Amino acid sequence: MEEIKGLEQLLNLPKGATVEQTVTRLTAPGENYGSLMLKIDIKIKEESSEEKYLHLVGKCLPPNKEMQEIFDVDTTFRKEILWYTEAIPTFHSFEKSGDTENAPYCFPKLYGSRLSLKPESNALDDDVLILLENLVVQGYKTGNRLEGFDLQTTKVILSTLARVHSVFTSIRLKEPATFQEKIVPSLHSKEKDLPPFGPGVVSFLDKEKPEYRYLFPRIQDTFNCSKLGTLELREPWLTVTHNDLWVNNMLLKANGKSHDVMFLDFQMCACGSPVLDLVFFLMTSVSLSVLRQRLDELLSFYYDEFIAGLKRMKLDTDAFTFDGFLNELKQEGKSNFIHSLFFVLIVLNNKEADATEESFDPQAFIRQLVTNINESQRDKICYLVDEFAKREWI
Repeated sequence: MEEIKGLEQLLNLPKGATVEQTVTRLTAPGENYGSLMLKIDIKIKEESSEEKYLHLVGKCLPPNKEMQEIFDVDTTFRKEILWYTEAIPTFHSFEKSGDTENAPYCFPKLYGSRLSLKPESNALDDDVLILLENLVVQGYKTGNRLEGFDLQTTKVILSTLARVHSVFTSIRLKEPATFQEKIVPSLHSKEKDLPPFGPGVVSFLDKEKPEYRYLFPRIQDTFNCSKLGTLELREPWLTVTHNDLWVNNMLLKANGKSHDVMFLDFQMCACGSPVLDLVFFLMTSVSLSVLRQRLDELLSFYYDEFIAGLKRMKLDTDAFTFDGFLNELKQEGKSNFIHSLFFVLIVLNNKEADATEESFDPQAFIRQLVTNINESQRDKICYLVDEFAKREWI
């Protein structure tokens, strides 16, 4: 692949330093949609010091113009740069003020970012770049999206997620001015529509599971909630939500009997209910056998971890009742259902589709998803319908 231009300036290297770089593709086809991810290995030579090596990841525009429009890259890249430069430092600084000794980092380190090679320009162009540490060389790995996480790993991820949610909730309630100044600019305020895939899923269920026909009005009602995000902002639960927290947007590294967790890809963050991330992660990224046997346990586990996180941040938790938490799950049921349903088709799709190719056709990809539903997708879809209906989330 072509070398990255302007790395010396982006890394703020001293005058006279030279860079040798090797650039290859980081992710396989079908594993990333809203950006092109590159593996960038760098050797730095400076006049008065030994050679240094950096192993980095570069986040670039997807070459496909239609995908650029779908993901509104002018907004998403600007927001993600603000996330790394403003929101994450604020998160870590505030977290240290609570009872959180040696809390591990759960966001990758930023090495540099730019909208363009033109320093005087504020316009985003094809040279936009977010440069991050390569966590894979440190031993981090992604999960198997076709299998899903086991119980123990799921709890580790939920504990980290609850910690993140609790810190952002605490910043919002204890330091609202800081939240507005440092966090809100990195968040999305406008809603984003999902593709119109729902009728295809209903048609599939009509043929494969006619016993679900009595639920079709409830399922179709969720199609009116196809905008990503919280349906209604409600106190006191508001936090910062990732809104795309599935298996490919996290990395894990073994740490004794547990794992360290890193969350990735902050293009879609917004202010919303924590149950959006919670349910979406569970339904898209946890193995079906674990969900069938332990869903109630996992929901309670997350709640307990969230409350413990608020207490570490010295926040009064009286308003955060378990009944209120259950009500949040019901209030966001329709949004969670339609979002999870769509992503189950993507996560469990076993056919490679390279969304970074210029020839990629998003509409044809959606048609392929809903007309070629495999056994794993079918089983997860049926579980979603059963579980959401039983819990009256739809």
